[in-house]
Amino acid sequence: RGATGVPQEASGLKEVKPQNPLASALGVCQLRLFMHNLTCLHCNCKKFTTKSILFPVEFNEDTVEVFSDAFVCDNCGEPLMDYTQMDALRRLTADKYRETHGLLQSHEIIAIRERLRMPFVEFAKLLRITPKELRRYETYFVQPKEIDEEIKTVIYLTEKITIIN
Repeated sequence: RGATGVPQEASGLKEVKPQNPLASALGVCQLRLFMHNLTCLHCNCKKFTTKSILFPVEFNEDTVEVFSDAFVCDNCGEPLMDYTQMDALRRLTADKYRETHGLLQSHEIIAIRERLRMPFVEFAKLLRITPKELRRYETYFVQPKEIDEEIKTVIYLTEKITIIN
């Protein structure tokens, strides 16, 4: 989901009002070309600085605030984002939501699977979900409470088995 509300710069928390965050289809290797051709949707300025912005984002009927990088117009302060920045904002938003609701964050789910040295497909089977669902939970889709509890149970049982052995 896109950002809503009024983002603020991380340094000094200066207000900037977004009109329409940009989610381009450019690859990372084309970032320099993208920056060269970037035009502000608000004032048509072509000069931007990358800044960390505080975005209030509506997510699952909650509003969470996360800092994420964006290209900020040097003239009017309008933030624009490429697709990699939007993906980062999505992941940060989902993880902030998870944190506030006591759920495992995406990097924790990945770390658990890696710590168990379990192949991706096998870990999904153990949790009784599809590999596609697991991939989603390891990125920016929030897992249901039941799946979160299942993962925590797997950790608990694995630690108990390790202690016994």
